Amino acid sequence: MNDIKLDNDSHDLQLKNFDLQICTGLDALQQRIKTRLLFFAGEWFLNTTVGINFFRDILVKKYDIRTIRTVYQSEVLSIPGVESIQRFVLSVDKKARRLDIEMNIKTIYGETAVSI
Repeated sequence: MNDIKLDNDSHDLQLKNFDLQICTGLDALQQRIKTRLLFFAGEWFLNTTVGINFFRDILVKKYDIRTIRTVYQSEVLSIPGVESIQRFVLSVDKKARRLDIEMNIKTIYGETAVSI
């Protein structure tokens, strides 16, 4: 599995001497997981069915934590190369209006930790 490497913080293309960088294996899969979890449904005009429906399931006034957990877990498990989720911690800070997710995921390349 190969992918164009993105910067971890800004998610911009990572360049070195004006050349695109490539990531492979576990690094590529970890990047794919993080990208999918930040991807809004309908964001990509070529396939509007891909992504998480944030406006319907996540960014609502009366959210359901079980729905949020299910949405994220289903999205991760639908990614090719992901075998299972070993640990899933979802934290909501109502005052800061922040959602943090930490996961340990078993993949075809071994285990990895992902947090968003």
